[in-house]
Amino acid sequence: MSKNYKENFVKNLIRLSKADDYADSIEEWSYRECETAPAYGAKCLCGHPVTKVHLLYNGNTEIEIKVGSCCIKKFQPLLEEVERSMQKVHETPSATVSRRTLKYAYRKGFITEKMYYDYIDIRYLRENMTPRRLQYKKDINHRMFVKWQVLKYQGKAV
Repeated sequence: MSKNYKENFVKNLIRLSKADDYADSIEEWSYRECETAPAYGAKCLCGHPVTKVHLLYNGNTEIEIKVGSCCIKKFQPLLEEVERSMQKVHETPSATVSRRTLKYAYRKGFITEKMYYDYIDIRYLRENMTPRRLQYKKDINHRMFVKWQVLKYQGKAV
């Protein structure tokens, strides 16, 4: 993919997102479906013609975009980080997920706003955590893990 297509993708994604930077804007989008482009062709967000279209939706802006097979891969690093965090909590229920994973889980509706902020507080209480708080953290981890598995099974993890 040429440099101009990459720049177009980043610029357009930020423009259509609520966030002001690329790292945060990419986390706002949810996968809707994949379809074959119509006979007249379709264009990716970057401007490149595509034959396979991935539809993404931003719940913050209520905008749907079309992304080609190359640009959909730009969402992969976040998903890999979420997958690593989910594997970690599956193996060790008391483990702490990364901040990006926590934000992803909240934006996807895996956890409530209260759980999100409680978990942030819990992240800083590692040594002084009561058994009740530890169980609450494990419960949140389990909830995120189960919701992640369902989303993966449905093929809608982006």
